[in-house]
Amino acid sequence: MFKASKKFNLYEIEASSFYRNVYFTNINLKYCNLNPDISITWNSITCLSIGYTEIQEGLLRNILAGSPLLSYLKFESCYGSLINIESASVKDLVLIRVNACEDDHVVSINAPKILALTIVGKMFTSNILLWNVSSLEKAKIDFLIPRNYITIRKEDQEEVLKDVIQKLHHVESVTIGYYIPVISRLAAKGFIFPSNFVGLSVSMVYYLHTDSDVSSDREVDDEI
Repeated sequence: MFKASKKFNLYEIEASSFYRNVYFTNINLKYCNLNPDISITWNSITCLSIGYTEIQEGLLRNILAGSPLLSYLKFESCYGSLINIESASVKDLVLIRVNACEDDHVVSINAPKILALTIVGKMFTSNILLWNVSSLEKAKIDFLIPRNYITIRKEDQEEVLKDVIQKLHHVESVTIGYYIPVISRLAAKGFIFPSNFVGLSVSMVYYLHTDSDVSSDREVDDEI
């Protein structure tokens, strides 16, 4: 069923019985390379987690087409340029440390029907583009673009976060994490966070501002 692949040290899944299985309800795949040319029939699956591999557009399209009950989809430590989720069944999309492809440098997300979105962890990308997330009801934003990625400056980090915030203005509740020291710089420059953002307080912003700019500036510079 599994065959070692020299490329990326991934395991190739070749058995047709894996791609056509009506009994799967929950799949957690790591370091696996699925065949994007094989049609998928996972009629019972509701939760799918994929880690440490490439997010291929054709494969993702096949997964969504063959998984009518899939409601939870997670990508962890993957890389890809376009995450296109137009399935009506997928309601919860989780992205953990998702990186851009080397030839693109941008992660684009198109998911007009999801209700919940999570973007967390370090992301090696020059930008995060939310094309369409019009149905979102809640989101969690706790990502960081390291400044040693390509030529990312502090100002670039701030612009990426501001663009994401503006795309989420319609969402009922947005939780912003403590892992984004960029928010302290935005606050110091007078940026007003929308009222739908929770997890932010005056004391938190002050702490982040003083911590990143005074007490541990060298540490933060090395990290982000």
